[in-house]
Amino acid sequence: MKINTSRHDDRRSMVSGSSAGSSGLVEISSQRSASGQLRKFTAGVGKPGQAREAREAVRTAMSTMNPTRKRPLAEPLDYEKFLEENSPIIENLSQRELLLFPRDDFTEISISPMERTVMPSLGLREITEAKWLLTQEVLAFYIAPYRVIRFNYVQFGSDYYNSSDQDVDLQPLIYESDMIYNEQKEELEGRYNSNIIREGFLFIVPETSLLDNFKSMKKRYCVLRKDENGKVLLEMRKSQFATLTHSPMVVQQAALSTSKKGKSVLEVKGSGAERRSWVLAADSDSDLPRWLIEIDRALSGGFK
Repeated sequence: MKINTSRHDDRRSMVSGSSAGSSGLVEISSQRSASGQLRKFTAGVGKPGQAREAREAVRTAMSTMNPTRKRPLAEPLDYEKFLEENSPIIENLSQRELLLFPRDDFTEISISPMERTVMPSLGLREITEAKWLLTQEVLAFYIAPYRVIRFNYVQFGSDYYNSSDQDVDLQPLIYESDMIYNEQKEELEGRYNSNIIREGFLFIVPETSLLDNFKSMKKRYCVLRKDENGKVLLEMRKSQFATLTHSPMVVQQAALSTSKKGKSVLEVKGSGAERRSWVLAADSDSDLPRWLIEIDRALSGGFK
């Protein structure tokens, strides 16, 4: 009996020992799994850029609209209260007409009610004799003149298809540069009328001297015309519409010649006390004979 008892006790101790070992294994495995998760977490947190990616993911999720979420309802704006609170700011705005109606848009008109009988149906006596206050107010409102509000700009706020199809005679656009050009042209035309014989650009050839090679030709706008006395005048300007800096030369005679450089030139001699003379050249040699023909015709009296 004693031997059996000892065997039974050993068996119980073996079972208890095996259960204690299994619980120890469970604790060790749980510790290992926890330590593994901790290592994974610390490794993930330690990566550069991980926090930034997490913030961007949260921002994206928050920015996307949730279809199940209801939109917040804004409180309606009290227009009159807003105008009363911000009237000083609105009145001093440069673009006030964008927020409010124009000041001259409203016009109040008072119209007396039309009487359909010879004798007026109501008067002040009927109002004073009325016993009820409501009756007095109704009668006063009935005979009071009508107050009509007229919108002056209503014709500009209608639909495009309702606008009148009137043919508007629109003038062509005139720019400031064109106006200046036309004014200068009209001034010249009014000054000389139709007495201009010929005009255009010519070059003034410098006089022959030792410094001839160092002088350059000057480009001038030449106008050949006839005055009221029949004299042939030659004017020179720096440009077409420039003012005259020198008095015009009275042309006496003109002739074609050749310069020392072998270029065709037009010699124009003047009359009077100064006895000026100009040597002129052109871009094209064929223009000079035309100038000479016009000068000879004007001197002979052929130009009218």
